[in-house]
Amino acid sequence: MSINIQFVSDYVCPFCYINKIFLEKACEGKDIHIEYLPYELTPETQKQVDVYRDPVRKANWQKTIAPIVRKLNLDMKLPPKVSPRPYTRLAHEGYYYALDHQKGSLYNDRLYKAYFAEESDIGDLQVLKQIAAQIGLNANDFETALIEGIYRSKLIGAKDSPVSAQVTTLPMIKIGDTVLHGGIHSKEYFETLLEKTQKTADEEVVTGAGCGVDSCTF
Repeated sequence: MSINIQFVSDYVCPFCYINKIFLEKACEGKDIHIEYLPYELTPETQKQVDVYRDPVRKANWQKTIAPIVRKLNLDMKLPPKVSPRPYTRLAHEGYYYALDHQKGSLYNDRLYKAYFAEESDIGDLQVLKQIAAQIGLNANDFETALIEGIYRSKLIGAKDSPVSAQVTTLPMIKIGDTVLHGGIHSKEYFETLLEKTQKTADEEVVTGAGCGVDSCTF
């Protein structure tokens, strides 16, 4: 039986990045479709958060996320030296452009690495344009699409979707009738959940630490 997963996330959320890695590993070789639904932790109508200059957040990330990052051997700066934290509307609209050109997964991977490993300002159109070129997209066409807002309606539609409308903490992952709000879940946990999803339709809600609009919880 094919399983559909909805993954609501933002590129500046470390919990989203780590869960994405574990989930995709758990799905390898299986008949599973993951739908990524972009979500702006900080809409452009709100003041940006300065993650890098927040000593409390830095200390919490070192206690909770850093040990997992070291175990996975991931190159992640916690937090990245990008101040303030970038708005991500353009980055998300760029995802839909990449998806239309069969490079959605590659784009997602590259955006997370650009922010967390390379400490790039992924809210900057020129940075996004460079990334588009690096993964084989037409950089000029990509830039035009973002300037003209061609994919803005898709981003709005994703935020207004029934799943995204329930977001309290990122990532929000819906696997069958099980909904995960935040937390960091292992590859083995996801595999167990996928097996359970194939056998039952019982609804389950699991909550944990994650990223909200103005902060991450631990």
